Amino acid sequence: MSSNPEAMRRQRQQGLAEANYRMARLTGELAGPQREGASRSDLPHSVSTLEEAFRALDEERPTAIVSPFRIFRSDRFRGIARPQEALHTAMILRTFLRSRSTVSAASSARDARIAVEIGDAARPQGSADAESDGSALRRADLLMERARGSGRRLQFATPWPELDSELDAECALLDAVVARWSKPQAEAALLCVWFGRTQKQAARELGVTQPAIAQRLGAAHADAVKALCARYEHAIRVYDSASSPRG
Repeated sequence: MSSNPEAMRRQRQQGLAEANYRMARLTGELAGPQREGASRSDLPHSVSTLEEAFRALDEERPTAIVSPFRIFRSDRFRGIARPQEALHTAMILRTFLRSRSTVSAASSARDARIAVEIGDAARPQGSADAESDGSALRRADLLMERARGSGRRLQFATPWPELDSELDAECALLDAVVARWSKPQAEAALLCVWFGRTQKQAARELGVTQPAIAQRLGAAHADAVKALCARYEHAIRVYDSASSPRG
């Protein structure tokens, strides 16, 4: 791994743009009691947790991120990822928030609502110009409004309507599963599903036994979540390959 991840990211971003490949723009906001209920006093802690999640994402999956995540408008955030990594990236942020929740009840856990737009990278979307591009931000706002209107925590828009329909169903399933994750289940999922730890390594990091980790992953339906995310990666590769210009 390079000792200069920012230089690696700039080089990757430039290469993707020059090749007219696609990027995934992720726009999100805090969701759950810390934003929608009376617990506004918890907002600074939640924002701090988000910033911690961005750092962890950069360390654990540096090749996934094209443009680093940043917070804007108090509790909203955005960043750019490789399309194949967009679902993983969104789920890492959501899982990280739930794993750092100050309450144990799943229904009261911290969470985020994230809209993902996959589009062309002909103009470097991670550049300063793209960050202030009004049309891109308006599209992101409209996608977030769709997510709010449906009560969804994940919403995708891609260049392929058939894939959008499939992702709507997959994201609805993921929402239903993640909404039931307790803090211990989210901690286990973060390490084993998203960060690639073994159960033994996760047990050591969390100070519990390996059977406890196995039980938490089973209750979190971790295998089903991994299967859905693998299906997403495969679908993106297939659709992108079929529609990419031939050299």
